[in-house]
Amino acid sequence: MNKRILGILILTMSVGLHAQISKGLDISLSSGITSPTGDYKTMTQADEQMDLAGAETIQLYGFTKERSGKNQFNMDVSYQFGGLGAGISLGSFKHEITSLKYNLSFPTLLKGGDVKGTYYGLGPNYGFSFGKFKMISMLRAGMMNLDITDFSGSYNGDDSDIPVEILQTQLGQEAKQTLPYSSFGFQFTYPLSSHFSLFSKLDYFTSFGNGIEVNDTYYLPFDVDRDQTITATDVGHFTLMDYRKETHRNLKPQMFNVGIGIQYTIAGKPKKTRPAKADKPILFQEKPDTKEPENRQIVLTAPENGAQFGDQRKLKDFEWKVVGKPFKNPTYIIEVSAVNNRGRSFVGKSSKTSITAKEIFKDNKPSGQYTWRVVEQNSGESSGNATFFYTDCDVQLTLDNTEIECLGYEGEDRKYKICFDVTYSSSVGDLTFANAGSGLMVYDQNYTALSYNLTGSNTTLQTQTGAPQSTVHYCFETLVDSNVSSIGFGLQGDDLDPSPLICQPGASSGIDDLPDCLCDECDAITIDVSNFNISQQSPGVYTFDGNVQVNVPVYGIAFQLVSYNYSSNPNACSNGVSSVETSGMFLQGGTTINNSSSIQFINESASQSPASNTNASKDIVYTASSAMNGSIPVHLNIGLPKPLQGLDAGCCQIDYEVCLKVKVFYEDGSCKTCYTTQCFNFNNQ
Repeated sequence: MNKRILGILILTMSVGLHAQISKGLDISLSSGITSPTGDYKTMTQADEQMDLAGAETIQLYGFTKERSGKNQFNMDVSYQFGGLGAGISLGSFKHEITSLKYNLSFPTLLKGGDVKGTYYGLGPNYGFSFGKFKMISMLRAGMMNLDITDFSGSYNGDDSDIPVEILQTQLGQEAKQTLPYSSFGFQFTYPLSSHFSLFSKLDYFTSFGNGIEVNDTYYLPFDVDRDQTITATDVGHFTLMDYRKETHRNLKPQMFNVGIGIQYTIAGKPKKTRPAKADKPILFQEKPDTKEPENRQIVLTAPENGAQFGDQRKLKDFEWKVVGKPFKNPTYIIEVSAVNNRGRSFVGKSSKTSITAKEIFKDNKPSGQYTWRVVEQNSGESSGNATFFYTDCDVQLTLDNTEIECLGYEGEDRKYKICFDVTYSSSVGDLTFANAGSGLMVYDQNYTALSYNLTGSNTTLQTQTGAPQSTVHYCFETLVDSNVSSIGFGLQGDDLDPSPLICQPGASSGIDDLPDCLCDECDAITIDVSNFNISQQSPGVYTFDGNVQVNVPVYGIAFQLVSYNYSSNPNACSNGVSSVETSGMFLQGGTTINNSSSIQFINESASQSPASNTNASKDIVYTASSAMNGSIPVHLNIGLPKPLQGLDAGCCQIDYEVCLKVKVFYEDGSCKTCYTTQCFNFNNQ
């Protein structure tokens, strides 16, 4: 590979000696696809034959990882001193593990497996041009940072309630995540203008060193009952017996990248050269080509085609430009004509490529639709026509004196009150909000609509007179979640012009920095749940006994099971989650708060599982008939994964971590709450 690259580089340099490119700074951005190559693309691992309890010997292949390319991005900044140059490259790429294969077929579920990388490097360039095209060869060396998301494969047959994991690939704990790399590539460029170019790019990357350590943990499925298929019975047997294998291998990325992009060039100053000495007498030297360029064109630039203006003062100048060889001593005739006989035509003259609108219209007040063009008097060459409008829309609408106030929390959402003044003046008509599409719009930083309620003295939008000027004060309240970082609002009135022209008053404002919505009451409220005692009621069911200590009267308590984790020893002595009730849920039977079983369970029903009694929930709420003070007794039954049937705690130790969110309602009849989160670690011993 290195010899081929060196040969291409030498060939490129030898051709480039005849047509080197000019000096300049190039900034290139590209995007495309990346394709892994070599051993990095496909790594096949074959496992040994296996024979258990007289079962038929089965040749089992481990797992085949076919890595497919996804996308890559690159930014390159380089300076060309002529043919030679130097540059810096920054970029990223992403590959994906896409398959898992055994020689005995069974349904599998694949998750994860993304290989993500970023790189940065520097090195020389060499380029040459041929016609308008330019080609640059680039050699880079630097560092590559890699990360791998965990890849898992699970048995996913219809005879299993949940997928059973049989393979997991992870980045090694002692893995070196940074590798040196080098790359070589070509960039073919075509200019779009004096500064911008379009290019395509091809480069090859290879990494060095020992690579990144990857650990594979997996089971060898075999046909226990010799029925020529792998079923949940077979899978349960080899996972229960803990036929687990571990392998370690190194990953060394290699890939081809193909992309397209845009390049911006800041050209250097051209090098001054002396005139070449004549080899022939002056009389016999060829005269320079003085042929004038063709395809000269007059292009209108302002006002743009379709532009609209509220009055004559908004249109300042008519402007145009000449593309091609300039006219000698030009005289431009500017013709402005009214459409549909709504007025007469206007004509002006200029030796420059602009003229003021006042010189065209003089003391006349334009109205309606107009077309205009420019004709060079001496040559007769003309521009095309462009159209502009005068809408007679004399409107002034402003939103002023904006104020915002936080009204506290409702649950975990913040409630804001925003007030503002609307000032309106117009000689055309009044500000109204009767038609569809008009009114007040409230939205977040992503322009997603927010619901609101108008409050205060004006709970509906008011009609405002344009003459004289009028002002109306509005306030609205809106409830937002934690993802909202700014609130914008706009007012849109009805169209004042019955013609096809649009005269629709509108204005907008917003608050980019929302004020803190601190709950002062929560600063003075303490919630303590650290004194819970945890005991096992039955396999997989644990009782949390204790008191919720609150220093103020409260009117309700809610519990949410935020998360749970568990690990078993030995690893395969538990099936994990075998029903909804064992998936970290509050169980209705035996659960009480304040010595009452009248608790609202947000029932589990989405699974449609016949094993679920729908009396289990992640969220429970208790509301008291009167204020609760001091220590509030709590008795919670929680279902968690349990040992396999027939195994006791002595044969299967399970360690748990359960995190509970405790929320108290500190005001009667409202949603004002404070909360705390507590995690508990325990086992089944």
